[in-house]
Amino acid sequence: MDYQSDVAWLRGLAKSGSFASTQPERVLARLLTMTDDPSRFGFRCLGGGYFGNVYSHKKTPDTVYKLCFATFGGYRRGYYSTFIKEASDGYAGWAQLCAEYQREYGKQDFLPDIKEIIHDAKCSVYVMEILDELPDEAEGMGWAMFFNEFFETGDEKYGPDDPTYPYYDDHPSWEGLVDFRDWLTDRQPSRETMWDIHLGNIMMRGGIPVLTDPWAHVNPNCIRASSLNRKLNN
Repeated sequence: MDYQSDVAWLRGLAKSGSFASTQPERVLARLLTMTDDPSRFGFRCLGGGYFGNVYSHKKTPDTVYKLCFATFGGYRRGYYSTFIKEASDGYAGWAQLCAEYQREYGKQDFLPDIKEIIHDAKCSVYVMEILDELPDEAEGMGWAMFFNEFFETGDEKYGPDDPTYPYYDDHPSWEGLVDFRDWLTDRQPSRETMWDIHLGNIMMRGGIPVLTDPWAHVNPNCIRASSLNRKLNN
């Protein structure tokens, strides 16, 4: 894929992904793409992972900003300053699918409410509602294992033998979750994609567990990537 097609795809995705945001959120999200020191502009880092960090700002107390530098990575500098294609974190595709699904079917209890998606040359910012942390590790592990079995293996019930994990036979939004899994079947990347469901990507909306970031290291050459993941498919 050449540079020009990359730029065209990013512009199209940014245009289709920008929706339902208030002006302060949009301004703050754009500001995050322009600074190397978010704290200087009042952002507070809530946490981070391998591919990005999550920030809050006092001007938008119900909103968080997920800043990813490797979302459209897929490349690293190799020998002789050439660029080599490698895996991406997959959040671009997941966020876009969540946004598309909520536009079509309404907000879902088990998915993050993504208000805005901004793709810039060096990074991406995802504007979304703030969620609650897991109440405790045991319950978090139970829900992580439930989601993992449900999406990765197709099992609809999970009863771990380990007594330290609580038993979850279904999700509070069970029917909607089943519908989403069926809808996702033909839209997610190939089986080469790593489902990466653990304590760090399960959060709570009240008493309902939300699946926030389940893909990692999406193969850039996966053959089943939809148009939402077009860059990963070329």
